[in-house]
Amino acid sequence: MSFNRIKNDPSRTVLRLPRLGKIRLGIKKLSAKSGKEYPVETDYFVVGKEIQALYGAEPKQLPVMLPTENEEMFLRQYYAVYGSNQRLLCQGDGEMAERRTFKTVGKEQVAAGIEHMACPGPDDCDFAKEKGCKARTDLMVILPEVSMGGVFQLSTGSTVSDIDIRSGLEMARAMV
Repeated sequence: MSFNRIKNDPSRTVLRLPRLGKIRLGIKKLSAKSGKEYPVETDYFVVGKEIQALYGAEPKQLPVMLPTENEEMFLRQYYAVYGSNQRLLCQGDGEMAERRTFKTVGKEQVAAGIEHMACPGPDDCDFAKEKGCKARTDLMVILPEVSMGGVFQLSTGSTVSDIDIRSGLEMARAMV
Protein backbone atom coordinates (compact mmCIF):
# COMPACT_ATOMS: atom_id res chain seq x y z
CA MET A 1 0.00 0.00 0.00
CA SER A 2 1.24 3.49 -0.85
CA PHE A 3 0.41 6.63 1.11
CA ASN A 4 0.96 10.05 -0.45
CA ARG A 5 -1.47 12.44 1.32
CA ILE A 6 -2.70 12.81 4.89
CA LYS A 7 -6.51 12.87 4.96
CA ASN A 8 -8.89 14.87 7.19
CA ASP A 9 -6.26 17.38 8.38
CA PRO A 10 -7.05 20.92 7.15
CA SER A 11 -3.47 22.08 7.80
CA ARG A 12 -2.30 19.61 5.13
CA THR A 13 -4.33 21.39 2.43
CA VAL A 14 -2.90 24.88 3.00
CA LEU A 15 -0.60 26.18 0.29
CA ARG A 16 1.44 29.38 0.52
CA LEU A 17 3.38 31.30 -2.06
CA PRO A 18 6.94 32.03 -0.86
CA ARG A 19 7.08 35.73 0.03
CA LEU A 20 10.31 37.46 -0.92
CA GLY A 21 9.36 40.89 0.40
CA LYS A 22 6.84 43.68 0.56
CA ILE A 23 6.08 46.57 -1.74
CA ARG A 24 4.71 49.41 0.33
CA LEU A 25 2.37 52.17 -0.81
CA GLY A 26 3.67 54.79 1.63
CA ILE A 27 6.04 55.66 4.44
CA LYS A 28 5.71 56.34 8.14
CA LYS A 29 6.44 59.75 9.62
CA LEU A 30 6.75 60.89 13.20
CA SER A 31 4.25 63.39 14.56
CA ALA A 32 6.01 66.45 15.97
CA LYS A 33 3.27 66.82 18.61
CA SER A 34 2.80 63.28 19.92
CA GLY A 35 5.95 61.55 18.69
CA LYS A 36 3.82 58.73 17.30
CA GLU A 37 4.24 57.26 13.83
CA TYR A 38 1.53 57.73 11.22
CA PRO A 39 1.30 56.50 7.61
CA VAL A 40 1.75 58.86 4.65
CA GLU A 41 0.88 57.82 1.09
CA THR A 42 3.60 58.29 -1.55
CA ASP A 43 3.29 58.64 -5.33
CA TYR A 44 5.89 55.89 -5.75
CA PHE A 45 6.35 52.32 -4.49
CA VAL A 46 8.49 51.87 -1.40
CA VAL A 47 10.67 48.87 -2.24
CA GLY A 48 13.70 46.95 -1.03
CA LYS A 49 17.27 47.28 -2.29
CA GLU A 50 16.98 44.41 -4.81
CA ILE A 51 14.08 46.19 -6.54
CA GLN A 52 15.70 49.63 -6.24
CA ALA A 53 18.77 48.24 -8.05
CA LEU A 54 16.63 47.68 -11.17
CA TYR A 55 13.99 50.41 -10.99
CA GLY A 56 15.50 53.21 -8.89
CA ALA A 57 14.79 54.42 -5.35
CA GLU A 58 11.26 55.69 -6.09
CA PRO A 59 9.69 53.58 -8.87
CA LYS A 60 6.27 54.70 -10.07
CA GLN A 61 5.67 51.59 -12.19
CA LEU A 62 6.71 47.97 -11.74
CA PRO A 63 6.26 45.18 -14.31
CA VAL A 64 4.43 42.37 -12.51
CA MET A 65 2.98 38.93 -13.19
CA LEU A 66 0.32 37.05 -11.30
CA PRO A 67 1.81 33.87 -9.81
CA THR A 68 -1.16 31.60 -10.51
CA GLU A 69 -4.66 31.63 -12.00
CA ASN A 70 -6.06 30.74 -8.57
CA GLU A 71 -7.20 34.12 -7.22
CA GLU A 72 -7.50 32.74 -3.68
CA MET A 73 -3.73 32.24 -3.64
CA PHE A 74 -2.70 35.72 -4.79
CA LEU A 75 -5.50 37.98 -3.52
CA ARG A 76 -6.57 37.93 0.13
CA GLN A 77 -9.39 40.01 1.61
CA TYR A 78 -10.03 39.83 5.34
CA TYR A 79 -10.89 41.76 8.49
CA ALA A 80 -8.00 42.28 10.88
CA VAL A 81 -7.31 43.67 14.32
CA TYR A 82 -3.70 44.52 15.11
CA GLY A 83 -2.23 45.15 18.54
CA SER A 84 1.07 46.61 19.65
CA ASN A 85 4.11 45.96 17.46
CA GLN A 86 1.82 45.27 14.46
CA ARG A 87 0.86 41.92 16.00
CA LEU A 88 -2.23 40.32 14.45
CA LEU A 89 -4.82 39.76 17.19
CA CYS A 90 -7.85 38.68 15.18
CA GLN A 91 -8.52 37.86 11.55
CA GLY A 92 -11.82 36.95 9.92
CA ASP A 93 -13.87 36.88 6.75
CA GLY A 94 -17.31 37.98 7.99
CA GLU A 95 -18.32 34.40 8.79
CA MET A 96 -15.43 32.80 10.72
CA ALA A 97 -12.53 34.31 12.66
CA GLU A 98 -9.34 33.28 14.41
CA ARG A 99 -8.49 35.31 17.50
CA ARG A 100 -5.34 35.06 19.59
CA THR A 101 -5.94 34.26 23.22
CA PHE A 102 -3.64 35.40 26.01
CA LYS A 103 -2.95 34.39 29.58
CA THR A 104 -1.28 36.34 32.35
CA VAL A 105 2.07 35.01 33.53
CA GLY A 106 3.33 37.14 36.39
CA LYS A 107 2.63 40.67 35.17
CA GLU A 108 2.92 39.86 31.46
CA GLN A 109 0.36 38.80 28.87
CA VAL A 110 1.64 35.85 26.81
CA ALA A 111 0.03 34.11 23.86
CA ALA A 112 -1.99 31.06 24.88
CA GLY A 113 -3.40 29.91 21.54
CA ILE A 114 -5.91 30.66 18.81
CA GLU A 115 -9.67 30.56 19.27
CA HIS A 116 -11.94 29.83 16.29
CA MET A 117 -15.25 31.68 16.38
CA ALA A 118 -18.02 33.29 14.37
CA CYS A 119 -17.08 36.60 12.72
CA PRO A 120 -20.02 39.00 12.44
CA GLY A 121 -17.84 41.72 10.86
CA PRO A 122 -16.55 44.93 12.42
CA ASP A 123 -19.94 46.64 12.72
CA ASP A 124 -21.44 43.91 14.91
CA CYS A 125 -18.46 42.76 16.99
CA ASP A 126 -17.62 44.35 20.35
CA PHE A 127 -13.97 43.22 20.15
CA ALA A 128 -13.68 44.75 16.67
CA LYS A 129 -15.23 48.04 17.81
CA GLU A 130 -12.97 48.23 20.86
CA LYS A 131 -9.73 47.31 19.07
CA GLY A 132 -10.29 48.90 15.65
CA CYS A 133 -10.99 46.11 13.17
CA LYS A 134 -10.48 47.06 9.50
CA ALA A 135 -10.88 45.40 6.12
CA ARG A 136 -7.52 44.54 4.50
CA THR A 137 -6.43 43.40 1.05
CA ASP A 138 -3.14 41.65 0.16
CA LEU A 139 -2.05 41.23 -3.45
CA MET A 140 0.83 38.85 -4.25
CA VAL A 141 2.75 39.50 -7.47
CA ILE A 142 5.90 38.26 -9.17
CA LEU A 143 8.49 40.77 -10.33
CA PRO A 144 9.96 38.66 -13.15
CA GLU A 145 13.08 40.79 -13.62
CA VAL A 146 13.85 40.58 -9.88
CA SER A 147 13.04 36.93 -9.09
CA MET A 148 10.75 34.15 -10.28
CA GLY A 149 11.32 32.29 -6.99
CA GLY A 150 8.56 33.92 -4.98
CA VAL A 151 6.14 36.79 -4.63
CA PHE A 152 6.13 40.33 -3.33
CA GLN A 153 3.18 41.43 -1.21
CA LEU A 154 1.28 44.71 -1.55
CA SER A 155 -1.12 45.37 1.35
CA THR A 156 -3.79 48.01 1.70
CA GLY A 157 -6.60 48.96 4.01
CA SER A 158 -8.14 51.25 1.39
CA THR A 159 -11.54 50.26 0.03
CA VAL A 160 -10.82 52.30 -3.12
CA SER A 161 -7.54 50.42 -3.71
CA ASP A 162 -9.30 47.10 -3.14
CA ILE A 163 -11.93 48.00 -5.75
CA ASP A 164 -9.21 49.17 -8.18
CA ILE A 165 -7.25 45.90 -7.76
CA ARG A 166 -10.29 43.65 -8.24
CA SER A 167 -11.55 45.75 -11.18
CA GLY A 168 -8.15 45.57 -12.87
CA LEU A 169 -8.07 41.79 -12.43
CA GLU A 170 -11.54 41.46 -13.92
CA MET A 171 -10.56 43.65 -16.88
CA ALA A 172 -7.42 41.56 -17.49
CA ARG A 173 -9.50 38.36 -17.39
CA ALA A 174 -11.91 39.79 -19.94
CA MET A 175 -9.08 40.81 -22.26
CA VAL A 176 -7.25 37.48 -22.05
